[in-house]
Amino acid sequence: MCGIAGYLSKTEKLQEDALDTMLNTMILRGPDGDGRYIEDNILLGMRRLSIIDIEHGWQPFYANNGQVVAFQNGEIYNYPQLQKELIQLGHNFVSNSDTEILAHGYFAWGIEKLLEKLDGMFAIVIYDKVSQKIHFARDRFGEKPFYYFYDEQKFLYSSNTFAINKVLGDFSINQEAIYDYVLTHFISGEKTIFNGMKKLLPGHRLEFNLKDFDYKINQYYQLTSSKTQKYSVDALETALTDSLKGRLLADVPVGVFLSGGLDSSIIAVLASKISTVPLETFSMGFDDAKCDESVYSKLVAKQIGSQHHHFYFDSSSFQRLLPEVIKVMDEPIGDQAILPTFWLSHESRKHVKVVLSGEGADEIFGGYGYYNKYVGDTPNNSIVTKLVNYFTKPKPLLQPYVDYQSNELGSGFPLVASMHDLHNLFNPTLPRLDYQQYCYYPVQNSTSVQFAQSVDIQTWLANDLLVKLDRMSSGVSLEGRCPYLSRTVVELAYSLPDNLKIDKNGGGKLLLKQLGEKYFAKDFIYRKKQGFVLPMEQWIEEWMQSRNFNEYFIHLNNIGMNLNYLQTVFLDKGRVRMQFSMLVLNEWLANYKKCL
Repeated sequence: MCGIAGYLSKTEKLQEDALDTMLNTMILRGPDGDGRYIEDNILLGMRRLSIIDIEHGWQPFYANNGQVVAFQNGEIYNYPQLQKELIQLGHNFVSNSDTEILAHGYFAWGIEKLLEKLDGMFAIVIYDKVSQKIHFARDRFGEKPFYYFYDEQKFLYSSNTFAINKVLGDFSINQEAIYDYVLTHFISGEKTIFNGMKKLLPGHRLEFNLKDFDYKINQYYQLTSSKTQKYSVDALETALTDSLKGRLLADVPVGVFLSGGLDSSIIAVLASKISTVPLETFSMGFDDAKCDESVYSKLVAKQIGSQHHHFYFDSSSFQRLLPEVIKVMDEPIGDQAILPTFWLSHESRKHVKVVLSGEGADEIFGGYGYYNKYVGDTPNNSIVTKLVNYFTKPKPLLQPYVDYQSNELGSGFPLVASMHDLHNLFNPTLPRLDYQQYCYYPVQNSTSVQFAQSVDIQTWLANDLLVKLDRMSSGVSLEGRCPYLSRTVVELAYSLPDNLKIDKNGGGKLLLKQLGEKYFAKDFIYRKKQGFVLPMEQWIEEWMQSRNFNEYFIHLNNIGMNLNYLQTVFLDKGRVRMQFSMLVLNEWLANYKKCL
């Protein structure tokens, strides 16, 4: 894992200290050193967290006698196979780094074919000096971030928002992004918390033409449902094992986040079969027994013979860590699990430099209970008909489907706040549909369950779960990897018929559970799904006890929020999700001003 940043100017000769400023915002992402490529009006750089080929893996890497220049944030897991292919084509390598195959692979195959071949998590930069084009691309599901700013005179990009802010000055807050955040506790699509700054979407690439000083964006990957997949426990185990073989590649210690749930337990048991050394596993416990699954993580750790590390998170941890967590967030995320994820990452980093985590399993295998209502629907029924009708109307390409009457995303994901809340917090006359900015594309040949999964993969997974893992782990110089997000695993799981995702009793992830039966007792596998449930009501109450409400929430007031209505939300004990997301937004706004 690394951080990347760069600055392109149309006419101005750039000073290297601009790149210094950008890279200094991501030292935690890459504490081991930096790499640069500089021309008069081009600054390209990175900060490195050394994972593969510690001695020789310094970026940038070159091909075609220095005419191709490559940088990367992330990892290419199938680089050994691609390196062999390229050597057979006559390419010579100076390292065993996964980034070097990007330079040679681009020169050999071109950008589209290279991206098609990659299995990894990445944000990549490839400068073709011959064509005077710079290619940027982001991985298929959004594991690694890529932000950018463009006007007719300059183009800046970075792994975080703060790098661009530091160089160009204070950006104004994007009010539409605030509305988005209030509704869902994250920010979806291309937009960011800042006006004028954008995200490159997962599965997309950006081609910048230095001659015209302009760019175009193309989608290079779209999730589709295949009817030719082999649906079996053995096929799934093979796909997951292959994914883990790549994600265990490292020249530093690798561990596993082991919550004790099905997803992480399967990763741990399969990884233990591959690893040549005993795994290190890590879990988080809570002082509230209703929220603690540590008994199960300890059972799995004992079964696989891992060196297990268990940590605790309590009310004092909340009070102490919330300000620390906010500092590593370049955009606000109101997910309650950010705090224990940060602490788990912090403590794990004392033992390993890479961890495997279970993000993506619920979305691709159909693990959420709200998918049940779509089972058996065909493309002529319910959600699919609504979505198809929605997209056949003349609306902007990236408009979403959001069901405001039931306060859900199109998947069934429950909104944190309602339109009623949004109107009362800001302006009762706000038009209802101005907040539909989620990235969503129709998927061909899909069932209603698959449509719902697709919405979650592009919103909840890409803009909350993966952002949370990336920011919380990179904030302590730890690399997080997601074995379930191998393209092969995702497409196999997504293509499953409904009856292999959701059983007759409404339980999800059926095929994954059947795989689990090979290794664990049925009462372990089929126990009620717990998730990351925290005693948040008590923690928020304790946080607010010593704070004057109106004085504390001054930063929300400054963006136009009605604090009288917000106070009614905090008096309602059933609104904990919204309360926490508002705490995070307020703390983030305060910290953002300090950072600048």
